[in-house]
Formats: sequence, C-alpha cells, structure tokens
Amino acid sequence: MYFLNKTTTPLTFTRVRSGFNIYYLPRGNKGDIKAFPPGFKMIAGDNGRNTYNASLFSDQAISWVCLDYENSSVNGRETPGFPTTSCPNGIRGQVFFPSCWDGVNLDSANHKDHVSYPIQNYNGGDCPSSHPVKLVSLFYEQIFETGGFEVNSDGQTWNLIAALQVLANGDTTGYSMHADFQNGWDTSILQKIIDQCDEDNGNGNIRACQPLVPFIDEGARDACQLDPDIRIPDEDIGLFRGGALSTLLGNNPIWLPSLPKPSNLTYVELASWGRVGSLFEGVGTRGSHPPSLGTAGGSQIGDMNGADWEVRGCIGESKNGRRALEGSVITDQPEMNLRTCALLCESRGYSIAGVEFGHECYCDNALRNGVQLDLLPNVTCAYENCGGSSTITLLAKEGVVIRTTGQSSSAQLYPTPPLFFVSLYIFMITNVLMDLWA
Repeated sequence: MYFLNKTTTPLTFTRVRSGFNIYYLPRGNKGDIKAFPPGFKMIAGDNGRNTYNASLFSDQAISWVCLDYENSSVNGRETPGFPTTSCPNGIRGQVFFPSCWDGVNLDSANHKDHVSYPIQNYNGGDCPSSHPVKLVSLFYEQIFETGGFEVNSDGQTWNLIAALQVLANGDTTGYSMHADFQNGWDTSILQKIIDQCDEDNGNGNIRACQPLVPFIDEGARDACQLDPDIRIPDEDIGLFRGGALSTLLGNNPIWLPSLPKPSNLTYVELASWGRVGSLFEGVGTRGSHPPSLGTAGGSQIGDMNGADWEVRGCIGESKNGRRALEGSVITDQPEMNLRTCALLCESRGYSIAGVEFGHECYCDNALRNGVQLDLLPNVTCAYENCGGSSTITLLAKEGVVIRTTGQSSSAQLYPTPPLFFVSLYIFMITNVLMDLWA
C-alpha cells in the first residue's frame, strides 16, 4: 500500500509499512481436514478487480478492517474496500483462501478452478461435490501502519484528491487485494499439526504443539541466508532515497473505481535483475553477474553505490558479552539496512558501523573490548546478518583503517591510495518482500 501525496507536484507515493499474521484454521470435523498436498498452489482475490459483488464468496473473502482503539464506533469495522474513515492504529487487509479442493489438480490455469469456497460461507461450511476434499483454512492478515497518514474520509467520493491510499497496482478501492499460496510444508508434518493441535493443545502457542517442537530452532532461523545465486528485481519499492516514489511499481497508473484497469502503453521496464548485495538500494547489485564473493582478512570490500561507505565483511560481534561497537546504538528502526545504518552512524560522527539481525545498528570509531578485525571465512552475509547471533556485518567509511582500542581510540585514514592494491568484493544482503499486488 502507498500513500498518495496529493500536495506534491508531481504526485508522489510513500510506502506504508506493514506486517503479517498468517493463520491455519482447522474448521470442520476433526479427522476430515486435510493438509495441503506437495506442489499445491492457489490464489485468493483478483488483482484486476475494482468492483464489489456481495453475492460472491470470492469477493466477501477479501476485506479491510479499520483500527482506532480510541473510537469504539469505528474500531474493528469491516468493509469490502478501503475504510473511508481515519484509522490511526492501522488498516488491516484480510484474505481468506478457498478451503475445498477437487482432490486431483495441484493447480489450474487461473490458480483458482481447482479449489472452491464452502457451500454455506466463504470462511466455513461443507464442501461442494465438485471439490469434496476439506483443506485446512488459510487466512492472511496484513496490517498497515497508517497512523500519521491522512486517509479518505469523505464517504464514497473516490477521486484523485480523496483516494489517498493506493495499492501498488494503482487500485484506489482496495478491492484488488489478493494473495498467493504455494505449499512448502512437509505434508505429513502439517497433517499431524492439524490433527493434534487445537484449542485444547496449543491454541496458537507453537511450543505447545508437539509435532512442531522438534523444528523450533531460533539459531537456525537467525542464521538462515538467501542463496546468492537467486536473481531478484533491483527496484526501489520506497524503502530508500527518502521513501517517496515518483511512480508506482511497474509505473502503474492510478486506477479509479468501476473503470477498466488502464494500460500503460509507454511503459519501459527500468528495474534490472540483480543479486543480493547493493549497499545503495539494499536490494541487489545491478546487472546479472556481480563480482564473486571473496574472503581475505583485513581486505577492503569495494562498494559500487555506498555513499563513501564500504562493507568490510563479517566478524565476531562480542567478547565476554561486551559489544564490538559501543559508541551509539540504534535498535528502534523497523526497516534497518546497511545504507541506513551507515548514514545514521555518519550523522552521529562515527566512521565505523555494524548491522546485526538485519535491524540492529551499532556505531563507533574503533573496535572495543578486545574484538579483532578477523573476518569470518566462508560466510555469505544475507539479511544484513553474518550468520546469526554474535556476528556482525562491519562497514566503514572509505579509506578508514579499522583499529582496535588497544591500538587507537579512533579510526584513521589510509595513506596515499596508489600505495595500496585494494581487492574488490561485493557484500551480499537482501530484503525479503512479499508483494501481494504484483
């Protein structure tokens, strides 16, 4: 979702931050509810819809909820399209997937015909004979942080002035909200979860669900890294460069209610394919084949776009529980990235920065508490996180020699550059984004 800045010339779009809740609901008779089979796919909603038909379960399954905890007459109000009142505590988009399957096809041409909503209601009931297999019900909530954004409050007068919230596809109604599902579960494990975990055993607490317990591993989660060979679009979605975009993603035009979705015949794709790793975009290095990763203790890592900052590599973050960088700590930035951390540290007068867990930023002018510049070998840094806890992605201003506190109280500059042969490396990071409106 984007906020349409109507006061700028030309119009600009600011991304509205969001987060997800995903529910697996065992609705139906216990023993009849089945797990998704291997290779199963489906879509709920329609990214080409900007009208509402109250008689269709497929339309009812897409809804929005206004959150205003100080106004009980508004809070929790559910609407088929964007709320028409201010929602200071957020707007919740809701997608309920079909829960009946034909039992044969893992997918279909439109990703919908092989599944169906129940007979009685979109969110529960008996399955039709054409789709007799009852699946676990899948429900997505995406909560958008609309506090601080002015939103439409003039009823149903939809126009470029009133419709201040817009989806990435240009839809100003919210009707085109949709979601995709591709099964990645081990079907036997998901079936055990469905059969054994309910309101009497867990009720949402995964640690009380015995089939899940062997797979709960926070260390492995923190160390999870994206394969650097995976190509991703190198496109700014509104996370960087001040956050305001001059066009929607894909250069989508604004799309008004009850009108056909407009096409952009002059559209030229500007986003290139990249790999995880651009410091400037925080998304990917431009081009299809970035230089290969290398490791060498103490070497600089060349930075293509990094505003005079360089990624030096991954190091052990602390000794005896004390941190390597102590000058300044920023942990309240929900969308931290390498470039943001570097610029925050620079604004506070520091020449060294470090990112841990993809959202914690640390600054200093030297490594503290006995931590040495010993780069960790064979580590691909992803999610701006060098392999999990107690490791840190280290950055420094271009030309800065990183010292420890035993050598110097501050970082110092290299001598004349020609005396040095600087090896080029590209540090790899990623921001994993689910775009529901592609």
